[in-house]
Amino acid sequence: MQPIIKPSSELRKNYNSIAEICRANKTPVFLTKNGEGDTVIMDMETYARREDDLAAAERLLTAERARLAGTKGHTVDEFRTNMRKAVEKGARTHGVLFSNITILDEKFSVQTGKYVATEGSRIAWIGDAPPAGRDYGRVYDGRDKLLMPAFYNAHTHLPMSLLRGHGENLALDAWLKTRIFPFEARMTSEDVYHATMLSIAEMLRFGVVSASDMYYFCGAIARAVLESGVKANLGRAVTCSDGRGLRDLPAYRETLSLLEEFDGAGDSRLLIDFALHAEYTNSERVIREFAVALCERGARVQVHVSETKKEHEECKARHEGRTPVQYLSDLGVLDKPLVAAHCVHLEGDDFALLRAKGATVASCPKSNMKLASGVADAPRIMREGINLALGTDGAASNNNLNMLEEIKFFALAQKCFHADPALIAPGEALRAATVAGALAQGRSGTGALREGYAADLIVLDLSAPYLQPP
Repeated sequence: MQPIIKPSSELRKNYNSIAEICRANKTPVFLTKNGEGDTVIMDMETYARREDDLAAAERLLTAERARLAGTKGHTVDEFRTNMRKAVEKGARTHGVLFSNITILDEKFSVQTGKYVATEGSRIAWIGDAPPAGRDYGRVYDGRDKLLMPAFYNAHTHLPMSLLRGHGENLALDAWLKTRIFPFEARMTSEDVYHATMLSIAEMLRFGVVSASDMYYFCGAIARAVLESGVKANLGRAVTCSDGRGLRDLPAYRETLSLLEEFDGAGDSRLLIDFALHAEYTNSERVIREFAVALCERGARVQVHVSETKKEHEECKARHEGRTPVQYLSDLGVLDKPLVAAHCVHLEGDDFALLRAKGATVASCPKSNMKLASGVADAPRIMREGINLALGTDGAASNNNLNMLEEIKFFALAQKCFHADPALIAPGEALRAATVAGALAQGRSGTGALREGYAADLIVLDLSAPYLQPP
């Protein structure tokens, strides 16, 4: 049995332990005891192994892993079909049955009185009644509760929890140069590890199971992700405006090391992306070589794009009127799956290029509001057929990692900015925070409540006074 979070003594001293934070805030994971009597936090699969029939549970999980490993093509569909057959036959499961619970289905419609069962790490049953003759290790009473997909944070900088509140009331350029960069220059690998653990606890509190992160000391971030049990797409940000080439940069060498050591680690919970900080922080030579390396490796890429008007217009002045999207596309950066963070000041052909390249826009409404960067044109982005996901950005520019707040601000900002109260339906905002974020990370078969999909689920308490009347 391995806990998904084992709080360090340093975190316990400074933050009253991740376990206590999660317990106090009803985070959507299991709290239990290990053999030494310590409180640990577990995912569903690990919890299932603690049931009485431990050997049978382990055999079932091992066999299913082996079957899935040998499956070609429609893994999710095959899993759903096989698990439905197994449930109908009345075979014993080792998972969780959510009983008589309200759900947010795969179309983001509310359905009441449902029964949802998990098998290992996947959703095995969704129905109007529990499967007959089934014996579950845990039955969860779903009265006054909502079961829904967990959130995917499509753009963040997890270690920046240490900088929360450090740079207030500043525009982005001054914020970076006078507050953020000087602080980050003093951070160590251990600082980054503990800060990432703190951010993971905060994300779990708000129902986030996965994040796309761009930072440095990425080995420390990877260690925190693997120890905690969450998912992440991690990229070492490349920045270089002098005459050096890409292969001269420590950041690029670190990227290659991360790919070798961590890509696909933790049963593919951790994926390694390429990361280009931005057009304005890199020379043309570095960006060209970055694009070549990207294509050679077949990697996904994260990059900041058109976050501020200043950045956007200065790029056009430097590059014969080309916007950041157009410039990066011309150099080949958009030729592999890309997450373009912010995209506040897109114009003209930017939308068609992003759609044609299959890129994702990661909108960060609260960060853009705090730094007065502007409001991304989400209705047009979605209307143009571009995948739009939501990110919190780092805690320093937010000042939290609360995806429920992000969903609310996302919708309200668009209504206000466009003077149209009908913009951004609840389902559109929820899709941006769930399945769109999963797709941005290259993760299929998750992000929705559907048989065969990953059981990355959260439960919300609907009995709270501020949710009444229902």
